[in-house]
Amino acid sequence: MREEYSRVAEAGLIVQIDAPEMCIDRNLSEFCDKPIEEFRKRQMLWVEALNYALAGVPEEQVRFHVCWGNLEGPHTRTCLCGRSSISCSNTHRSPTRNSDS
Repeated sequence: MREEYSRVAEAGLIVQIDAPEMCIDRNLSEFCDKPIEEFRKRQMLWVEALNYALAGVPEEQVRFHVCWGNLEGPHTRTCLCGRSSISCSNTHRSPTRNSDS
């Protein structure tokens, strides 16, 4: 996606990264019964991939959207914002906050 993101930015557009998985995937059977640290390792892998893909894209042209997604059930294992914020803040670009999420 690095080339695609660069082309979008070169065209003067905003690159929006929608990443509900940064929080909601904690509900997956792969992570739901494991310590939060296991999930955060996965988050950091995603952050590393995003940093690579966004290299060279000006910060002011990137929006990073993280939310709980649209899970049709209780959010009993979804990561709380404070627990995910360290991983998200390590992305190459600053995350944006949307009060509607």
